[in-house]
Amino acid sequence: MKQVPLMFVLMSGRRKQDYIAILQKLLDILPEAPAVECFCMDFKIGLWHVLRQVFPGTVLKGCAFHWSQAVIKNMKEYGLTRT
Repeated sequence: MKQVPLMFVLMSGRRKQDYIAILQKLLDILPEAPAVECFCMDFKIGLWHVLRQVFPGTVLKGCAFHWSQAVIKNMKEYGLTRT
């Protein structure tokens, strides 16, 4: 499956209402609602909850790059890396 970035957003907050406002604005400016089958994104839990609400039935997948970054960060935090 080919992935095409739909948008990039610079945000000052990551609350549920922030994500809802962004998605609502996107839907307002598009001529019709996009037929989205899958979202591939980072692991911000608020975004996942909102996407399930706004786009029910779509598949949500975490980005492999962000997953590996989170794993490395946690390994360092728990002292599981060689120094």
